[in-house]
Amino acid sequence: MNLNLIRLILVAVDFYMRKKTAENVSLSIDNLLHEFNLRLYRDEIPFVIDQGSNLKAALHDNQITHCYWHRLNNILKDTFKSMILTAGHS
Repeated sequence: MNLNLIRLILVAVDFYMRKKTAENVSLSIDNLLHEFNLRLYRDEIPFVIDQGSNLKAALHDNQITHCYWHRLNNILKDTFKSMILTAGHS
């Protein structure tokens, strides 16, 4: 049995549901996995997510990793926003 981890992006789609609740996100993930005949493997698939509380709740029983690029992006945004606000008060 080959147990090597394969990293790939399975799918990236627009979220079509009106409300981005954890329940709707989970349902959307299930539907997408079903399209690829992977629904039965949801518990074995690691998910990379941002810090969204809806994603955390939708995937609370799954393997999740937080995306470091999102974190870095947020840190830089906060840093530059803070620098601009500080410069404006000088």
